[in-house]
This record gives sequence, C-alpha cells and structure tokens, in this order.
Amino acid sequence: MREVYTYGRITGGVLTIHRRAEFNQALRGMTDGRVVLTVRKIYNKRSYVQNAYYWGVVINEFREGFKDITGDDITKEEAHEVLKEKCNGKEIVNRETGEVMTVGKTTTTMTTVEFMEYFARCGKFILEWFGREVPEPNEQLEIFKTTQYGKQADEASRQGAN
Repeated sequence: MREVYTYGRITGGVLTIHRRAEFNQALRGMTDGRVVLTVRKIYNKRSYVQNAYYWGVVINEFREGFKDITGDDITKEEAHEVLKEKCNGKEIVNRETGEVMTVGKTTTTMTTVEFMEYFARCGKFILEWFGREVPEPNEQLEIFKTTQYGKQADEASRQGAN
C-alpha cells in the first residue's frame, strides 16, 4: 500500500481524525519508511450553477461586447482566456529586460467565494471596456420572466392551473 488518507477536523488547534481506528489499521498495512504528512483545508469548489452562469452569462456578455467593438466573433474559449488574463492574471517580470507579461491563472481550482470574486472582476472589466452590464446571478430569473419566453412560460403555467 503506497497511500493512506482520511479526513479530519481542526477545532481549537487540535486535529481530530475521522474514523481513527480504521486509519490506524490502514497504517499498519504500510511498510516502514519515511512519509509526508499534509493537512489541507477543504473548500467548496465552484458549483454547477456558478459554472453555468459564468459560461452562459459572463462569457456571452464579453463575446457580445467584443463583437460590438471589433466586429469579430470569438469563441467561448478565447473569451475565457482573455478574462483569465485580465481578471485573474499574474504578472511575470523578465529579470534581464524588466518587461512584464501577464498570464491568466486557472479558474478550475477556485472556491465558490473566489469564483464569485472573479465574476465581480469580470463584470467590472466588461463594463469598463464594452459598456455592458453583466447581470448578477440572482437577476437572471427576473430577466427570464420579463422576456417573451418568460411571458409564454408564465401564461402556460397559469393555463395549466385552470
């Protein structure tokens, strides 16, 4: 056996290991030698709903703004790369020339809170560059209800209730 892991909780600086007896038993199955112990806090990863909002609303607002300004269509992936660079970038400095390059950092490992902060930065960027306001996630339902589709859906649900 090469790896044994378990979950735990830190309360008041004290580590409590979940299912300690099973964990100890698993350790007995390992051969003697050096090991690495790592304690990493568990964060909630971004949700499916957040992902849908990002790709369906934020990315589309960027693409539409880009097309309004340049006349060019870009893919969702291209829009994502630009937003990563502009709103989640890391500056790298060339030690010899002093030139600065910005590289977009991944969004895949963001927590739910970090992803919401990223949305805010993207919305600010899109507003500044394209003059387009990105609706907040909780505004989506209201927007849907005010569209023709929303009216048809509301009417159909009222007729179904009669």
